[in-house]
Amino acid sequence: MNEREKQILYTIIYHYIKTGESVGSRTIEKKYDIGVSSATIRNAMADLEDKGLIYKVHTSSGRVPTERGYKLYVDKLMDELEYDEEPDIEFMKLKSSQIGVVLENITDLLSKVSKHTAVSLEPSIDKHKVRKLELIHIDGKRAFVVVVTDLNIVKTANLCLYNITNAQVLKDVAKYFNRLVMSGNYTYSLNDVKQFLEKIGELDSGLSDKNDSKLYVSNESNMLLYAQDLVKSINFIENKTNMKNMFRKLVEDEKYTPYEVNVVFGSELKEDCLKDSVLIFSIYEYDGERGLIALICPQRMKYRENIQLLSYVSEMLKQAINSTIVLKLPDRR
Repeated sequence: MNEREKQILYTIIYHYIKTGESVGSRTIEKKYDIGVSSATIRNAMADLEDKGLIYKVHTSSGRVPTERGYKLYVDKLMDELEYDEEPDIEFMKLKSSQIGVVLENITDLLSKVSKHTAVSLEPSIDKHKVRKLELIHIDGKRAFVVVVTDLNIVKTANLCLYNITNAQVLKDVAKYFNRLVMSGNYTYSLNDVKQFLEKIGELDSGLSDKNDSKLYVSNESNMLLYAQDLVKSINFIENKTNMKNMFRKLVEDEKYTPYEVNVVFGSELKEDCLKDSVLIFSIYEYDGERGLIALICPQRMKYRENIQLLSYVSEMLKQAINSTIVLKLPDRR
């Protein structure tokens, strides 16, 4: 691709992102003054269309970018033709020893600033040990279970007791288990806790092996605003297991380096309802395990701004993991 074609493709994408309207050669010539005639622009646009980078919405309309065009824009043109700007973000300190609290806050704040759907995935705790068990008395036949791992990840479950039990007995049971943990003679997993508690009651799915990492989602309804198939999109949003599995595959892919920002287009995600979406994400590391923070955006969006935003927040998450600092991100005007 020559420099003229790069400039025209960049102009088409810039115009479409800004206005939501297709653009023709005369508009480019008059509005953007790139120094060539309308005929030259028209010929270059025909070449770009042949290369699959732009397409006509209707027979007589101007052009808009294809997914391939957006990819080229993200990979090449954005760095060549735009200038870096500092994100307009402020932050404050909020201390927490729990990675889940950090992720929940960052996910919520990311969605508020970007106006897009934000997600984060806790690291898997399969390989990590239980640090503490608490049993909270609800009534004679029910208790609330709280398990803290050595990653400071908190898992909860409801326990229906086989026999009527008071609060003191539950405290004694938890104390007994915690003494076993503190002895260091054995490394206790979530499954060990589950087997221990099933001797005194019936657990719900809170401590299930299938629930190994928590997914946080904020502003998920934004995905419905540009959905081509509303039913499929709603099903995707409601089925958190499928969503989690999709992100888990990205987390486990070693080609993604921690704290680098990646951009994946919908066709690569193998989800029909995301075919017109773009995933901007970063892998983070916590005590040797990997997790993810991400934005799910429409293809027509402010790429530069959102990539910079996620890059900035990813770096702050890295600091938060080390020093428990959480960002407070104000709404952009």
